[in-house]
Amino acid sequence: MICNSIAKLKTVAMTAAKAAFSFKVLIRFLPSYAGQDIPGQVRLRYSPTSNGREHCSCIAAMRRCITFQGPVRAMFDWNDIRFFLAVARSGSTLAASRQMRVSQATVSRRIGTLEEQLGIELFARGASGYVRTARGEALMPVAEEVERAVGHFSDAALSESRRLSGVVRMTTVDSAASAWVIPAIAQLEESSRDIQVEIITTDDNLDIGRGEADFAIRFGPQPESETLVARRLSELQECVYASRELVARIGRPEHLEQISRYPLVVESSEPFERFARWLTDAAPEARIVQRVTSLSSVIACVRSGIGAAILPTIIGDHLKNVVRVTPPIAELTTPCWLVTTDQARRQPHVRKVIDCVTEFVLGATRPEETAIALKPHRIDAGR
Repeated sequence: MICNSIAKLKTVAMTAAKAAFSFKVLIRFLPSYAGQDIPGQVRLRYSPTSNGREHCSCIAAMRRCITFQGPVRAMFDWNDIRFFLAVARSGSTLAASRQMRVSQATVSRRIGTLEEQLGIELFARGASGYVRTARGEALMPVAEEVERAVGHFSDAALSESRRLSGVVRMTTVDSAASAWVIPAIAQLEESSRDIQVEIITTDDNLDIGRGEADFAIRFGPQPESETLVARRLSELQECVYASRELVARIGRPEHLEQISRYPLVVESSEPFERFARWLTDAAPEARIVQRVTSLSSVIACVRSGIGAAILPTIIGDHLKNVVRVTPPIAELTTPCWLVTTDQARRQPHVRKVIDCVTEFVLGATRPEETAIALKPHRIDAGR
């Protein structure tokens, strides 16, 4: 009966090593014999189910086969299993200390602490070294199973850390999403096709620190929050653009004031009021023929020849039959930042998308000609 009980407990314990709940229980109770008292006032009793079949469920078996008759000692440090195995295999604390690269005193202390917390003697100390006791011998295969389980867990965690899959949420303004982010995502390698990228285009700054997005491309002053990680990528430059037909009909301006010869289109939403102010200061006689509230409407007006407008170079330079009327405008040039958190960038799939977008932006942007200030007398539009 005792042998059968021990065999049953070993089977339960081996199974329990694979579950976090049972992991605590198996080491605590395995070295005991059915029907015997052990230190800590814990008594084990094995009993079959009503139909005579043995318990097959690990948790159910533990609940039905273990009767607590008093307080249980505090749970030991699982890391001490490593010290137990090192001493059990080498037969001495000195050899174990060399293997684990700690002092011999540390090994001795950890073994002593483990025995005290378990309430059993694992080793018999002698001149020849440390020899496993009967209970230490009984625990050996269970400890080795725990070691293997931890190894499997570590391998699985490493594999998971390298797996490129999951959802990545990023946010930026519409122009950067169209010119940079979407083309960059299209270049993700075939191995990254399990990554799903959600692009949130908005002029508002979502709270990256609170997880509203994994990373952002922002324009303006450097974010100063301690929870954010910011990298300067480039600069967003703005020029006045017009259709080729309109430029051919009116002529290229030689002075900023001559922009007033063009009918102008302005975006009247709050973030772009500074563009309208710049146009008013640069060309007081300018005639605004159209006010719109979105970038797409500005682009449509320029392409159709309704008027000239300020556009970011990352958009305007790629519009068919649209040309620059001015070089980049110094007052409207804005630094570009990639913003994320340390936690987000440590996730492999997020890091992959961040690196892809960063590489694309750095490759797509190039040093421009010196941006014009507000008052030079002549301008060279270049093209």
